[in-house]
Amino acid sequence: MQLQAVLGKARVAVEEQLDLTGFLRDHRSRIDDLIVNCEAPPAAADCDADSGASMAAAALPLAGRILLAGSSPADFRRAVECVGAILPAADPVSVLSALTLINLVDRGRASAWGNPNRAQAWERIDREIESLLKSAAS
Repeated sequence: MQLQAVLGKARVAVEEQLDLTGFLRDHRSRIDDLIVNCEAPPAAADCDADSGASMAAAALPLAGRILLAGSSPADFRRAVECVGAILPAADPVSVLSALTLINLVDRGRASAWGNPNRAQAWERIDREIESLLKSAAS
């Protein structure tokens, strides 16, 4: 799947299904800080897994907590049902967490211009996510 298509699905999931726009706006600075400062848990450094996705792997549970905290129970249920209808074998919360993270990173990259350190962190996690998406597609 092309990156633009994934970004579109992430936007729909976050803005329309989960209705997180207001929550993200209200907590933007704190969310950005948490994601940019994510590091792989110590156990991940000891395993043979691809260490190139450490920031994305560390930020994924945070994205899950954000979607749970920021969406209403009704919006969350509706989004879970939608994912379940499209991807019946997938874990809907994991899919929604991934789409939320993709959306957060896209927004973060857009807002980081003028801050080289912040932009570099967003670019790194964006590259990790893009690499993961390419691996999943092949």
